[in-house]
Amino acid sequence: MSRSLIQFIDAALLPAALMLIGKVIGLILTVQLFNIPITIVEAGNSLFSVRPQVLPQDLQIVNTYSDMVMYLLVAAGFSFVLLQATRFHDTHIKPALLIKLSNLNLLNLVKSSFDIYHYAAIWLLGIWLTTSLIVLNAAFGKTESWVALVTIVGSVIFTSILLQDVYKEIELARKNLGKFQALS
Repeated sequence: MSRSLIQFIDAALLPAALMLIGKVIGLILTVQLFNIPITIVEAGNSLFSVRPQVLPQDLQIVNTYSDMVMYLLVAAGFSFVLLQATRFHDTHIKPALLIKLSNLNLLNLVKSSFDIYHYAAIWLLGIWLTTSLIVLNAAFGKTESWVALVTIVGSVIFTSILLQDVYKEIELARKNLGKFQALS
């Protein structure tokens, strides 16, 4: 297997794990908060041998809140990547912040464009996959439609923040390209 494929899989594990963990935590919290009866049934021909089951009238409540928790966890992870892209990007980090990070021995927070955009692409895929799952749940009536709308708006905002940083990086590259051509 190629090194880049292994790096891609390695980087994709955290968003995927957060999706699964968020769904499970959301399910547990919703069941506890709303005192919803839940049973565990055996599912013979599925990936998992057991699965939770709730009453049909409680399904929408459980799915709505567990979808929200799932999205919030993935959004929190993506927010960290966006923070690195906008504040700790090695091409446009502010010198005062660089000095502070150096004094606190946190220079490992500063990342190159390749590292940032590699992880950002994976997290972007993760947040849109989460949004798609929520929209599908809403389309089938398993989740409130307002949750789907909120996640779409949130994902568009996250995407636009990332794209603004990409455009900023392109402009910096254009300016630097002009300097290097003038020197040669």
